[in-house]
Amino acid sequence: MGEDRSPLESDLTRLAAKRLGLTYIALDDVEITPGLLAQIPARVAHELGVFPCAFSETEVHVVLANPFDTSALPRLSLILGKRLVGCTAPESDVSALIREHYGV
Repeated sequence: MGEDRSPLESDLTRLAAKRLGLTYIALDDVEITPGLLAQIPARVAHELGVFPCAFSETEVHVVLANPFDTSALPRLSLILGKRLVGCTAPESDVSALIREHYGV
C-alpha cells in the first residue's frame, strides 16, 4: 500500500480523521480473508468507497475512502443490518484495495 500516495495525502487523511473523530488505520495491517470481504458486497464497496477492515457478529469496522461522505455509513448500515465503526485511510489506498479484492 501507499506506492501511489503522496506524503501529503497521508497527512491530510490523518488530520481529517482527527477532526472527524475517526480512527486512522494502516491498511497494510488488515488481514484480508474471504470472510472479511463477504461483509460488504462488491457493488456497494465500489459505490460507497468503503472497505471492511474487521468484523464480528454484530458490527463491521469499515474504512472510508472519503471520510467527509456523511451518508456512507448510514446507507451501509441499512444495507448490512449491522452496527458500523468508521475508520479512514488514504483514499488511494482504499481505492486500490477495493479494485484488488472486489475487481474493477
